[in-house]
Amino acid sequence: MNYPQQPGGFPPGGGYPPGPGGGGFPQQPGGFPPPGQQGFQVAGPQGGNDGTKKWLLIGCGILLLLIGGCALGGYFCYSAATQSKPHAEAFLSDLRAGNFPSALQRMDSGYQSTHTVATFQNAVTQLPALMNNTDSTFTNVQANNNTHSLNGTLTTPSGPASISMTLVEQGGHFYITQVIVNGRGLN
Repeated sequence: MNYPQQPGGFPPGGGYPPGPGGGGFPQQPGGFPPPGQQGFQVAGPQGGNDGTKKWLLIGCGILLLLIGGCALGGYFCYSAATQSKPHAEAFLSDLRAGNFPSALQRMDSGYQSTHTVATFQNAVTQLPALMNNTDSTFTNVQANNNTHSLNGTLTTPSGPASISMTLVEQGGHFYITQVIVNGRGLN
């Protein structure tokens, strides 16, 4: 379709002729397509993903807090479970040094009330691996409230020996309630 020439060279209606297929934009004053239609460009940055970024950052922050909390909780659990280990090692060190009075004081009050240093020393000599230990390694430590169970190995001149010890916390100190070496208990 041909439009007749208008004064000033514009098509009738002040707009442009329809494009191929008869379509086109409804004409606006100034000849630009209306906002939101094809071909219209918005100046400035495109929005729409600020909310997504915000939730992603919040999610990452929560994940970091959870990981940190788990690590801290694990550290405190491990620390609490291994508090008795130095007390068990000190008991064995006293026996290595022949310091039976100190080793007896590390036993619980019930054991101490029925044993003198001499009877305690006699009981220890009945377990040669305990009497002759040169080192100890505890590989399993379990804590249940104030009762701790330790299992490991004693190094002795005649070879390794298994050891199990039970300690109870009383007044901030751990006292030994049971010692088993190679399946035999300390009487």
